Amino acid sequence: FGPFLKQALTNRYTTLATGFGILILFVGLVAGGRVEFTRLPKIEGNRVSTTITMPFGTAVAETQLVADQVGAALQRTLRTLGNRGPKEQIIFSEVGGTSSGFASPRGDSSASGSHIAQITVDLGAANTRDISAHEFSELWRKETGEIAGVKNLKYRFGIGMGGSYPPINVRLSHPHTAN
Repeated sequence: FGPFLKQALTNRYTTLATGFGILILFVGLVAGGRVEFTRLPKIEGNRVSTTITMPFGTAVAETQLVADQVGAALQRTLRTLGNRGPKEQIIFSEVGGTSSGFASPRGDSSASGSHIAQITVDLGAANTRDISAHEFSELWRKETGEIAGVKNLKYRFGIGMGGSYPPINVRLSHPHTAN
């Protein structure tokens, strides 16, 4: 490898031009359709989550009252949908922190404090309901409306593998692991 590296560094402009040439060749092959490129389909997730953020220092009891209002709006949304909505649902409510999945790009998936609450509803499989997770989150948002004293009220729904997995996940395996 040493002699190759020495030759490449000695002829650095030739090495650079060759690298750019290969790059242009591969971009041309993909753009020209010689090498097929298929994106993964967007698969709707089954969970819709809302995170409630009150001003820092808010008492747990006050955050609980707001979480109860958002939870009541969730129940009204489910009743309004009737047969169009999920046949079965699992509701998880947490006051004093967030968790259960929706990781941020930085990788952290939880926060804590008396001013934070989260309500997550699992709508079940998409083929068992007549409404998408996105439509459900919009209906829930409208039903909740404005709540006084809330710093931030964020609704999220998963696209992809449940919405909580990393954007790229690579697993390598081989039947012959010994050298």
